[in-house]
Amino acid sequence: MKPFLFLLMFLPFMAKAQLNEHFDDHNFTHNPAWWGSKDKFIINQNRQLQLNDTRAGQAYLATLVKCDTNMEWQFWVRVAFSPSSNNYIRIYLLSDKPDLTKALHGYYLQLGEAGGKDAPEIFRQDGTLVIPVCRGKEGIIASSFQIRFRIIRTQKGNWQLFVDPEGNSNFRFEASGVDSSCAGGSVFGLFCQYTSSNVQKIYMDDIYVGPEIMDKTPPRLLKIKALSDTTLQLQFDESLNDTVAQNPIHYRLQASGIHPDKVELSVRSNMLLLLFTKHFQNKAYDTLVVQGLQDLAGNQINQQKYPFLYYNPQPFDVLFNEIMADPSPPVGLPEKEYIELYNPGSIEINLKDWQLKIGSQVKVFDTAYIASHGYLILARADVKDDFSVFGPFYGFESLSLPNSGQVLELLSPSGKLISRLNYSKDWYKNPEKSSGGWSLEQINPENICSGEENWAASVNPSGGTPGAINSVDNLTVLYPRVQCFRVSSNCMINLRFNQQMDCVDLVKPSSYEIIQGSVLPESVSLDGKWPSSVRLNFSVPFDSSLLYQIKVSATLRNCKGVHLRADTNIFFGLPEKAEMNDIIINEVLFNPLAGGVDYVELYNKSEKIIDLSTLQLGTVKFHPPAVNDTLYYGVSIRQQLFLPRNYLLLTSSPDIVEEQYFTNNPTVFLKMPSFPDYPDKEGCVIIRQNGITIDGFHYLEEMQYPLLNFMDGVALERIRFAGKTNDRNNWHSAAENVGFGTPGFQNSQFVSDSIVMGEIQINPGIFSPDNDGYQDVLPIRYHFLDAGNTITINIFNSSGQLVRHLENNIYVGTSGLFLWDGLMDNNIKAPLGIYIIYIRVFTMNGKTRQFRKTAVLAEKLTR
Repeated sequence: MKPFLFLLMFLPFMAKAQLNEHFDDHNFTHNPAWWGSKDKFIINQNRQLQLNDTRAGQAYLATLVKCDTNMEWQFWVRVAFSPSSNNYIRIYLLSDKPDLTKALHGYYLQLGEAGGKDAPEIFRQDGTLVIPVCRGKEGIIASSFQIRFRIIRTQKGNWQLFVDPEGNSNFRFEASGVDSSCAGGSVFGLFCQYTSSNVQKIYMDDIYVGPEIMDKTPPRLLKIKALSDTTLQLQFDESLNDTVAQNPIHYRLQASGIHPDKVELSVRSNMLLLLFTKHFQNKAYDTLVVQGLQDLAGNQINQQKYPFLYYNPQPFDVLFNEIMADPSPPVGLPEKEYIELYNPGSIEINLKDWQLKIGSQVKVFDTAYIASHGYLILARADVKDDFSVFGPFYGFESLSLPNSGQVLELLSPSGKLISRLNYSKDWYKNPEKSSGGWSLEQINPENICSGEENWAASVNPSGGTPGAINSVDNLTVLYPRVQCFRVSSNCMINLRFNQQMDCVDLVKPSSYEIIQGSVLPESVSLDGKWPSSVRLNFSVPFDSSLLYQIKVSATLRNCKGVHLRADTNIFFGLPEKAEMNDIIINEVLFNPLAGGVDYVELYNKSEKIIDLSTLQLGTVKFHPPAVNDTLYYGVSIRQQLFLPRNYLLLTSSPDIVEEQYFTNNPTVFLKMPSFPDYPDKEGCVIIRQNGITIDGFHYLEEMQYPLLNFMDGVALERIRFAGKTNDRNNWHSAAENVGFGTPGFQNSQFVSDSIVMGEIQINPGIFSPDNDGYQDVLPIRYHFLDAGNTITINIFNSSGQLVRHLENNIYVGTSGLFLWDGLMDNNIKAPLGIYIIYIRVFTMNGKTRQFRKTAVLAEKLTR
């Protein structure tokens, strides 16, 4: 007897109750056994059945199944080419013969046909005659695909075809038909027809053949996502009954009871969209109530509640919080660059598809969560082990931060700018820390509108605080203010604020008023893409002979709604050319304290407005007039106006000068892009405009007051504006009682050109030290014509007894004030009576001048 004939006789007895084949045993020779073109198939490394021929042709495999009245078939198929009449496959659901290349009786699913309308289709085969049973949607297999199929046949010959185009188990109904003409057989198999280019491009897996799997489980909502403020996307674990799913009555928002206006089914039968008229609140949770939905088997969802969050990223939702641009040499942290992000909000944020821009570099996030009030460390992926110990970490393939500075931007998936930072090495405000190993830290996350003012070098002993609260963190509030302005033409002014401002307020013409004539700008527009600069356009040109004053209204707010603290008044005019001695050198610090910096103070004694961008500050390396030794540096890279009768302090670090010296006018401090080097012993300071010298000063260390015990940190001050700059008698050391320097305001040794004599004055001469706020102290004023005086003040009673050593050999300026509070040296209040104020002044020329003044210590009469 032939082998096939013998096999057919025993098919009903050899077939299993059901076929479950996943090829997990890496073979198809047993359990179950397959026959056919076994040399043309393999089990690949993914444990899938794969065609593996070497030439064009046909191949098939078949195995036994048990035929039943109600049957179900499920299988996954991948075809890595576009099917056609020469390249197709047939899945034989039932066959009465094991050789699938011969005439037979049975049913098969065909995948591939002539033309471009490819659709999955079930056929009945009677010998060589083929009769269609049902056909799916055209086009779903027109190109390469991987699809999971489900086919059901009932006792009455009803056929149903279901597919999941994504290869999962979320089946959608595809087609149905009726055919019971052929009982079929007990063979299941795969038949392939292929050309030479497709000999390894057919795959099959996860085969089930057996009784219909009865679904008794209602559908389950896997995911709910707010796509917009009016649209929810729902994804279920299985396909839904379309008719039921499209009825809005089955969905409502719990808080408001609102139903969607429309339900749209997705291409995937287990997904749908709910469209509402009501707008969801951003960053707020709501709850969707679902009930009455059915799957294809009629299983119904009872009432269930599903919370969801609508989140539309807004500016400053995530902040740059710490930057380690130069980790070498390391202080205590890994020698790796990193950026730290901070989430100041109340919800966790997924950064998936967000972009990090570092200059021109663009890096896209995969899934990366940053918790509410939490941190996320960003670095290269290969340093994860170094930083994960500090907190949540996300790694990019590469990450490089320039030491000198760069623009950092964080953008939402839609391209909205969330956070922007233009860090610079200058932000350290500390030369030692800017050389490496220390991070830059944000001071207060609430100052989200600020830039450099809200950043400082870390003070943590490790050099930084990745994944933790910053070491410089404090609650200081930084208020918005006008940082600088520029007169760009005779009818236009540019203003720049120190913070990002509210765009609506910023462009209101009513926020800006020229006091002379109450003139408002004709229009206001943003100057750049970030709301910190504006351009004011006026219809009437400015008069070059006038000094104007513009008021910037305190109604202006920063991006967080914080107002300017007060109206800001700015003087401006059209700049003019400076002549010799219009600007004079007024004070020079050339030998600073340890950790300090040099500075040069200028004074505009003219009535002109000078554009600082036209000025240069110079130094001579050795001795003048060696031209080649003279170096000049631009005072400012942008226009800044130097107004008449104003001081200007030039330095490399205004912060250090302000820290080491008292000043009541730090707004006149200007940091130069590059500052000259002034030697400690001797040097030259030169100020020039357009190549013409405006003023120059040749200084020597020996010009300092000779009785000083030290010279470090002592500035040389000009005494008289009208005096010649290089007259040594017109310069003197700054006084001790003002801290040896007066940067930005009147010199301690200043003498007005209108003063003709000096004197000691006690006025009023009667005082009553009873702490009542009226004449509680005795004022002792001095005003000398010459600089370089040392003063001693002793107080005697009317009997000639010394009761108080008020001052002893103190080096003073040309004018000032001492106060006596009425206490004696033993800290006991002096008795009522007349007192002699004996003042001895030791002059620069070695002379001694003596003054005797009287005063009365009185007591207020009471009734």
